[in-house]
Amino acid sequence: MQAMTSDVLVLGGGGAALVAAISAAEAGASVSLVSKGPPGLLSCTAYAGGGFTAAVEGLSSRRHRDLTMETGRGINDEGLVSVMAEEGASALSWLEDRGVDLEYRRDGASMAGKNLGKLVKGTAMTMPLVRRCRELGVQIHHPVTVYALRGKGFGGPVTGAVGRDAEGVDLEFAANSVVLATGGGAWTFARTDNPRGLAGDGYLMAFAAGCSLRDMEFVQFYPLGPGPDVSRTWYMDARILDRVRLTDGNGEDFLSPLLEQWGLSSGREINMFARDRLSRAIAQKRRETGDVYLHLEDLPAEDRRDPRLAHRARLMAGPHRDDPWTTVSVAPVSHFMCGGVVVDEFGATEVTGLWACGEVAGGVHGANRVGGNALTELTVFGIRSGRAAADAARAGDAPVPGDPALLPRGICVEGATVSGEVHQDRFRARAYDMIGPYRTPESMREFIAEASRLLRPRDFAGSSPVQRALHWTGLSVGLAALAREESRGNHFREDYPEEDDAWKGALTVVPELQGDILLPRIREKTPREA
Repeated sequence: MQAMTSDVLVLGGGGAALVAAISAAEAGASVSLVSKGPPGLLSCTAYAGGGFTAAVEGLSSRRHRDLTMETGRGINDEGLVSVMAEEGASALSWLEDRGVDLEYRRDGASMAGKNLGKLVKGTAMTMPLVRRCRELGVQIHHPVTVYALRGKGFGGPVTGAVGRDAEGVDLEFAANSVVLATGGGAWTFARTDNPRGLAGDGYLMAFAAGCSLRDMEFVQFYPLGPGPDVSRTWYMDARILDRVRLTDGNGEDFLSPLLEQWGLSSGREINMFARDRLSRAIAQKRRETGDVYLHLEDLPAEDRRDPRLAHRARLMAGPHRDDPWTTVSVAPVSHFMCGGVVVDEFGATEVTGLWACGEVAGGVHGANRVGGNALTELTVFGIRSGRAAADAARAGDAPVPGDPALLPRGICVEGATVSGEVHQDRFRARAYDMIGPYRTPESMREFIAEASRLLRPRDFAGSSPVQRALHWTGLSVGLAALAREESRGNHFREDYPEEDDAWKGALTVVPELQGDILLPRIREKTPREA
């Protein structure tokens, strides 16, 4: 096995990974960055809308914190939220100093206008950061699929990672500090706007090393994705609802009374604070009336000349529509994982030598995410994680290759019974249908059983790293969703449709190792236990 060493190893190729690598290198550490694809391109950051919410242009850090806590339904980690709110403005300046061109606007900033690309607006952030990494001498390795962390044993210090390149060559990366910035797992669901393969491999690697995951039941679905008859999944920005109608299968406008009920007045406010509520409403209306329609024919002629809006309209209408300005079916698409690895205010996990930042980390968003907070969060905590990892690495001895891969033989769930065979090509569709925006106790239990079978020892070893991550992410979402007996934020279940103050706390999926089999346990944190 080919081995490489550095002070800090950063896993990932999106915004969080690039920020962490730069921060660590500028702190004086030697840094390796390992990515599945070309850094800066195949990540959610590259596909992001390009907006940051931060305490600039009239938004105070206190108000930013309060909005984040309110939107997250009060189960966010308040310490993490306070750090993001207080350091968001300085994080924007940090990006500008490293070549990212921003336009400031009310309550934040945007890079969308700085990029000529129709959809990949986020490359206006990622590509300058890639250039800065190269200037600093960060060693970039791609395409490499990392499939496990390496370390002294379960719960012991992490000392690197192991992976495989495109030619099938096994590689070992030894480091004193490892920063996990692998992104989320929304690709676990068949209908998603995430790039292919973002199945939550970081969740599985961290869990197998001894880290807990929090808030995994809270998957943010963007409400206005194309209907099931359109194969390519994207979405229409909710701000368009200020100009066009949204109707159910009976032709009735169901949004106007909901806006009044929610205390909101615009599509912009839905985009910022109520993606969860509109996704839930659309999912319910689809079940009741068969479909939900977005009336793009309502859009004024002058607005249709916007090339980006026209491109999105064509994606929504599908390949067989010559005129995209028509009535289109809409359904929620998985967009962002609000939960993730448990971290502190410097990105440190429960396991020595391992940090996490960006979408792979949990705690900031709680039950639902404020629009624009994803890019702010990954920048603030990418800076903090990279610097902390560098400081810890420089205080230790030189890394030495040779520790074992932290890869379990399987994952078992007590009491999970299996009925029938589950084919791999159906798994993501089943995830969307059974643990997606509308959940029932029967669907969650059935999905947990299916995911459990695919993670048993006889199937685990024969599956690919992406398959293992896919099955584990689905299982962890299902377990947490079944355990939370209420509806809150992005989590809605038919049998408990209301929010319950008794559940105002985080649920944590905790790893337990028995032999070389992992057993996930749900640890509940409620006000009764506080």
